[in-house]
Amino acid sequence: MAKRRILKIHLEGGEKHEHIAKMIWADPDLISDKYESTRAQIVTFVVNNPGKAYVYDAPTETRVMVEVVKANPPYVRTHRDGEWQDNLLNLPRY
Repeated sequence: MAKRRILKIHLEGGEKHEHIAKMIWADPDLISDKYESTRAQIVTFVVNNPGKAYVYDAPTETRVMVEVVKANPPYVRTHRDGEWQDNLLNLPRY
């Protein structure tokens, strides 16, 4: 199964209740081909393919893995060095 590099996020829900609703992603080997998925679709992908979705953290030149937070509804967040990170929120918006 191919990896997914998350490139952009789309927020919905208004101030103080914003959440990531959609994401633009690409296979890192075919970065010119971009796709859009809903939060639920990305959650399903990450659950079924652990370690295959990530964001690229340019300042540190590292991949930061995307994992699922078990909430109701579940959502994705980056996780590095044993701690939850906000790398997704630092991505460009669309």
